[in-house]
Amino acid sequence: MMNSQIASRIVANLTHSGDKVVIYFGDKQIKAAEFLDLIQIYRRGLINLHRHENIAILMKTSPDALALFIASLSVAKNTCFFDPNWPEDIIKKTANLAQIDMIISDDSQSAVDTLSHLVLKTPTVTADHEAEAEVNNLDGNYDPNYTCFTSGSTGLPKGCMRSEMSWIRSFGSDQKFTDIQESDTVIVPGSFAHSLFLYAAIRGLYTGATIALFTNFHPNRIVEIFEHINNGVIFAVPTQLDALVHSTCQHGENIKRILSTGSKLPISIYEKLVDVFTEAVIVEFYGTSELSYVAARTVSVDDPETLVGRPLPNVEISIKGPDGADIPMGSEGLVYVKSDLAFRGYVSHSGLQEADKSICVGDAGFFDFNGDLHLVGRMDRAFQSSGRNIIPEAIETALTSIEGVALAAVFGVPDATRENRIAAVLCIDAQITKPDLISCLRQSLATYAIPSIYYKCDIWPKTTSGKIDLITLRSKLLAKELEVLF
Repeated sequence: MMNSQIASRIVANLTHSGDKVVIYFGDKQIKAAEFLDLIQIYRRGLINLHRHENIAILMKTSPDALALFIASLSVAKNTCFFDPNWPEDIIKKTANLAQIDMIISDDSQSAVDTLSHLVLKTPTVTADHEAEAEVNNLDGNYDPNYTCFTSGSTGLPKGCMRSEMSWIRSFGSDQKFTDIQESDTVIVPGSFAHSLFLYAAIRGLYTGATIALFTNFHPNRIVEIFEHINNGVIFAVPTQLDALVHSTCQHGENIKRILSTGSKLPISIYEKLVDVFTEAVIVEFYGTSELSYVAARTVSVDDPETLVGRPLPNVEISIKGPDGADIPMGSEGLVYVKSDLAFRGYVSHSGLQEADKSICVGDAGFFDFNGDLHLVGRMDRAFQSSGRNIIPEAIETALTSIEGVALAAVFGVPDATRENRIAAVLCIDAQITKPDLISCLRQSLATYAIPSIYYKCDIWPKTTSGKIDLITLRSKLLAKELEVLF
């Protein structure tokens, strides 16, 4: 008996799949029966531990880590994934914050209180029937929770707790756009420490599809899998998609869907995707770790750069001004979301801080007169320059639309006269000069919004999720570690 509906559904799918390959991992092809055995062994091991509250997994992406997560869902009230790249001090503090009862790691040398995964795989482990009964009676019909964390690049990570039912509702809400079927292979190109990729793996198994896992993001290794599948579905962030199209990509026609989320998908990357993945429908989701999915659309080359799409079922969006009052359609303001897909709240030393019914995560946007949502940036990235409110994302969009500009990040650099000067950091694949950039930007930006300083950066820092690490990039800029572009 399992308290988790997700775990029960996955176990049922595996039970009826027999010899079907359900996981590609490196050069391994793992069949349903083999993966099912792994889940059951882990579950028996966890039951015998008599710790059924908060379990954290400190492991790199792998079939073992995924099997352990599914097993933990079925026996624990709350399961977390910790990032193996976190420093030891961050791991200890986060465990204390989230009131973790046990950290499970595959690193026997770890300084934290861990249990090697090899212990859980011992074939002689048998179920403790009293412990099994204890698990089956945890608060009656409780709803298991999953807590994801920020990358921890700026101090202590922030934990977002989601209920299992919010995941299940998300599975139903995204089906129109993901169209995941049992015959598909879901490509999972990132770390389970980032909620998007754990969601993608569970989403595939929950539907009965095959999944492809990768310990690290290596574009050439990922595209190699395309040869072995017929109906591929890729979950990825835009920077990963850009890397994939620049790899030696063959058999792109075997990908049927590309699902982009995490940040806005630039039209320049979309155009490259269309050339490589000739049969794929490209979908962009707007969502966050806190909110799950909010809105989505099938992308078209003619879409405005700011367009996100329509709210998903059971998602209500309102645009409010600084005073919290609703503002007219077409006017920019803060995006507030009310949804049964959203998280329960943030974890803290004092317990769970329940989320408000209407949640704002700092995104700014507006509704057009067709009822579609547009995003113009994050209020916490906005800054003032010469008395003007500067939205970095709008300038970044204009920069990446210039031929030869692969990536762009815009920052405010403190200035005694202007408050901030506008600085742009660029990854360029052509001989572009500062005058060239300014000439192009004059066609799409107001004069006050055109950056006055330009820097070149060939190797861009990335977060665990594959997004641009803006904090590290800004630090490099302020430390004068970047090459000035003239």
